[in-house]
Amino acid sequence: MKPRFMLVGTVLYMAVAVCCWWPVLPGLAGEKEPATPQSAHAPSPPTAIPLSEIAARAAEVTSFLHDINAHLAPAKAVQDILTQLPAVRLEIDRELQETTELLQTDPILDHLQAKVRFWQERRLLVAGWLKTLTERASRVKASLDQLVEKQRVWTATHEAARASNAPLQILEQVDSVTGVLGAVRIPMEVQLKDVLDLQAAVSRQVSRCEAMFAQIAQAQQKAVGGFLTRDAPPFWNPGIWEQAGRSLSNEIPRVIAADWRGILKYVRSTSRNILLHVGFF
Repeated sequence: MKPRFMLVGTVLYMAVAVCCWWPVLPGLAGEKEPATPQSAHAPSPPTAIPLSEIAARAAEVTSFLHDINAHLAPAKAVQDILTQLPAVRLEIDRELQETTELLQTDPILDHLQAKVRFWQERRLLVAGWLKTLTERASRVKASLDQLVEKQRVWTATHEAARASNAPLQILEQVDSVTGVLGAVRIPMEVQLKDVLDLQAAVSRQVSRCEAMFAQIAQAQQKAVGGFLTRDAPPFWNPGIWEQAGRSLSNEIPRVIAADWRGILKYVRSTSRNILLHVGFF
C-alpha cells in the first residue's frame, strides 16, 4: 500500500473510533435548555495549506484525532451523574415539599437543624457534579473549536487545490481529510450538547438546594430571634431605677408605721402579762 493511502486509512480509522465515543444521552425531561453557545464575532477567512505541506499537515490531523480519542473518551464520572441524577432529583422534590410545609409551621431549631444537614449534603453533591460537568464541557468545547478551525482550513485548501489544478492524488488526500473532519465533528457536537444539557439539569438542582438552604437559614434566624426578644426594658434603663425609687419612697413610711404599731402592741401585751404574773405571786 502506498504511503498516501496508508495515511488516509489511518485517518478514517480514527474517525470511526471518535464517532463511537459518546452514546446519545437519554432525554432529560423538563431540563432541556439551549446548549451550544454562539460565537460573538465572525472568524477571519482561513489560509489554504500550500500543496507542498499537505502531506505533513494531514499527519497532524491524525495526531489531533489521537489526542481527542485519549482526552475525550467517555468519562465514568459523567455516566455516574447521568445514572444517579433521576433518583436525586426525586429525592429533592420530596424533601422540598416536606421542608416547605415545615417552614409554614413555625418550627423549632432541632427540626430546622435536621433539614439543614440534608440540604447541605445534597448541595455539596450536586455542586460537585456541576463542577465535573463544567470541566468536561470546557474540554469538549475546546477540542471542537480546534476541529472546526481545522475543517475550515482544509475546506479552503480543497477549494484552492481544485482551482490550481493540483494532482489527483493531492485532491484525493485533501478530500479524505476534509471528509473525516466533517464526520468527526458531528458526534463531537452531539457530545457537547449532551454534556451541556446534563449540566443544565444539575445546575437546576443546585439552584433549588441553594434557595431552600437560604429559606431554612432565615427560619433559624427567626427562631433564635424569638428567644432573644426583650419583653421588658433592660435593667440598666434609667426609667426602671426612677420608678423603683419612687415606689420605695412611697413604701418606706407605710412599712415603718406598720412595724411601729406592731412594736407598740407587743410592748403593751407583754407589760400586762408581767403585771398579772407579779400580782399572782
